[in-house]
Amino acid sequence: TASESPCPERPCCHNRAVPNPGTSTRSTWSIMHSILVVDDDRLIREILVDALTRTGYRVLQCDDGKDVMGILRNHPTDLLITDLFMENTDGLATISTVRKAFPNLKVVAISAGSSRIDQDYLPIAQKLGAHAAFHKPVNLDDLLVTVAQLLATTSRNPPDQQE
Repeated sequence: TASESPCPERPCCHNRAVPNPGTSTRSTWSIMHSILVVDDDRLIREILVDALTRTGYRVLQCDDGKDVMGILRNHPTDLLITDLFMENTDGLATISTVRKAFPNLKVVAISAGSSRIDQDYLPIAQKLGAHAAFHKPVNLDDLLVTVAQLLATTSRNPPDQQE
């Protein structure tokens, strides 16, 4: 496992990628798709990162939406998976901002809801531009299929060309 930090001041934000030599379509780092996972729940984040990494994706992670734009500007990313309810910057604001700045970026929203609010925000996330939405606990098989389908239609753009 390789690890580097896109935002050194925050140890929770880091890059994890494992080459998958058994998969010919992901045999080099240059064609590996990159995914950013944003969730304030460390356990959920680690489960998602592990599943995506084992599938052969390069995975960046962060625990709050406020760091997303900086990471996306500095690291070519093909897909964003974000929780909707987080401490500082919620997922709805994150999705709205990201879709304006990076219109080609694929977005998946995930949420367990909020104990304070009795409303399902996943449909709102989709109206703001999320390509798919999942309730927690996320079925990893369904998520991985959706990620593969979304990335099958993605062309890689350097960060400066995505804005």
